[in-house]
Amino acid sequence: MPLLLTLTTGTGISETIALKYTDVDFTLKILYIDKQLGRSIDHEGENGSLPST
Repeated sequence: MPLLLTLTTGTGISETIALKYTDVDFTLKILYIDKQLGRSIDHEGENGSLPST
C-alpha cells in the first residue's frame, strides 16, 4: 500500500512512511504531508530513525 500511495501521489517513500492517520482528511480527500522519516545518529554513534520536519 505505501508503494501505491507513493507512485500515485508523487511523494517520496520517506514522506509516505511518516504519514499518520491524522494526516488524512477523508471528508475533503486531502493528505497533509509535513514531515518525512529521516535517519539520525545519536551521541553514541548508533543509527536510529526519527521523524524530521
